[in-house]
Order: sequence, then C-alpha cells, then structure tokens
Amino acid sequence: MPLFFANNQNSLMSNFFIAKLFFLPLLFISYFALTNCTAAHKEFIQAEDIINQIKSKKNVFYSNKLIKGKLDFTVLDAYVISSNASKIDIEVAVTFDNCKFEEDVIAYAKSDKGKVTFVEFSKCLSFNDCVFEKQIQFREIIVKGLFNLTKCQVQGEVGMEGSQLHSSYSFFTETKFKAETRFQRLRVLGHTDFLKTEFWEKASFQLADFDGNVMFADAVFNKNLDFSLALFSKKLILNNSLFYGYVDFSNASFKGRTEFINTQCKQDVTFYQIQIWDVIKLNTSTFKGNLSFEKAQFYFHKPELKEVIFEKESGVNIKDAWIFQKTPLELSK
Repeated sequence: MPLFFANNQNSLMSNFFIAKLFFLPLLFISYFALTNCTAAHKEFIQAEDIINQIKSKKNVFYSNKLIKGKLDFTVLDAYVISSNASKIDIEVAVTFDNCKFEEDVIAYAKSDKGKVTFVEFSKCLSFNDCVFEKQIQFREIIVKGLFNLTKCQVQGEVGMEGSQLHSSYSFFTETKFKAETRFQRLRVLGHTDFLKTEFWEKASFQLADFDGNVMFADAVFNKNLDFSLALFSKKLILNNSLFYGYVDFSNASFKGRTEFINTQCKQDVTFYQIQIWDVIKLNTSTFKGNLSFEKAQFYFHKPELKEVIFEKESGVNIKDAWIFQKTPLELSK
C-alpha cells in the first residue's frame, strides 16, 4: 500500500514532497537531454518559435527565458471530433523553468459560432518558478503526463474549467494566483498538491472531481472559495489555512478523511447538505462567521470540533443534519 495512505498529515505532506523530489529532477534532466533548442543562449524567444518547435515534433524545454508574444497552442493543426468541437494533439513534452510570459498562454478557443478547440498534451505540461503577466486559458485541456504549476506567479485570470489531469501527481504548490481562478468541473485522476498556494481573488472548484488525495494545507484564500458539488474520493487536507472570504462546500461529497484543523475563517463556512463517509476534523479552528452543517449526512462519524473557537455571535448550525442515515445529529458542548 502506498505511503500516501499514512494516518497523519505530516506523513501525507512528506509524501507530496518526496513525490516532487522524485518527479521534477527526472523531468528536467530528461528534457535537457532531449531538447534541440537552438535559442538556449538567447535572452528571449518568440512564442511563435515555440509553436514551430512543437510542429517539428521536438520536445520543448526553456529555462530563464522571456517569452514574447501570445503562446497560443490552438493555432496548431486540429481535427474535428464532433459538430462543435475540434482537438489538437501535442505529442511532445512542454517544460518551462524560471521563465516569464509577457502575453496570454492559451490552449482553448471558441469561435463566434460556438465551435471550440481544445488541446491534449500526451506528455508533461510543466511550469516551474514562472511568471505569467496575463491570463492562462487551459479550459478543457487533457494532460496525460505530469502537470506542474509550482512556485509561479500568475497576474491574470486562470481558466481550467473541465480540464483533465491524468498523472499520478499534479502540482500547484506555492503558486500565487493574483486574479480569479476557475477550476469548475476539474477532473484529477491522481493526487493534487496545492500546499502553500495563495488565491488573491475568488477561487471556484464547483463540481470538481478529485480521485486522489488533495492537499491545501497552509493555503491562503483572500476572497470567496467555492467547492460546492465537488467530489473528494480520498483525503482532503486544509489544515492551517486562512480563509478571508465565504467558504462554500454545499452538496459536496467526502469519501475519505477531511481535515480542516487549526484554520482561521473570517466569514461564514457552509457544509450544507454534504455527504461524508469518513471523519471530518475541525479541531482548534477559529470561526468569526457561522459554521453550517444544515441537512448534512454523516454516515459513520460525527464531525470533530475539539477546542473550536466561535467568536462574537458566530456558532454552528446542525439543523436537519443526520448521523448513520437516521439519527438527528447532536454535538457535545
């Protein structure tokens, strides 16, 4: 059984770290060897040259480069898959380390007639320690290899609605999202790491589907956070995180252990009508707004609220919440 299923948060966080140590060095070593990059010693490179490199079926690896112009993957050859959708297959690895993108990075387009074009990356799509001056539009992308967006700064909006990440691990670690982020309908088949990530504006994960463990420990959410209708098939860890806006888990489903320990919540937090099969721990957290479990279904365990602090007029709502499918939920004082 993988170490990922250890029973404590330190072990879980340690395994995310070990995974990064294992995957990322191999990634960079591989692409230094494979790349045929002729612009390795230039201070900048045109986005058009990167597209041409992909057309030539050459792996893309750039380090310490300024990328000029819009990097638009949708200009590559596409094939029709339905009456209103076309798909682009990128069969080379795409990796950037310590690069700066002056314009948009685009892998999704929609015409005036409503026809969409999206991109499938059969190998990795990796950005490490990069700066994005404008938006990232990765709506509906499919990434079969490693997806990595670690220690980046993103000034513009991020769109990953309906994206599919197939790798054993996907990383958003320590990235600063400075505009709105949209992860609605995100589908992640492996484990996901948002450790120490900062969201400066609204973050939406409505209807997101996580097959593996999800790590949001030590994250900062400066505006509203929406996880309504999301599905967490394994562990969800949000320990030591700061929530400055409204937090919405309405109608979400939790099949693994959920830890919301030692968090600071400045506004209301709702778990309205959730379904949860394992324990949810909110111990030592502080709530300045109300905490709601109205109409929640706890199939095996009551929520843990040891040493929780409710400030001023805040409190917990358990109206019509149930335990074991038939017993009204009661919390110990």
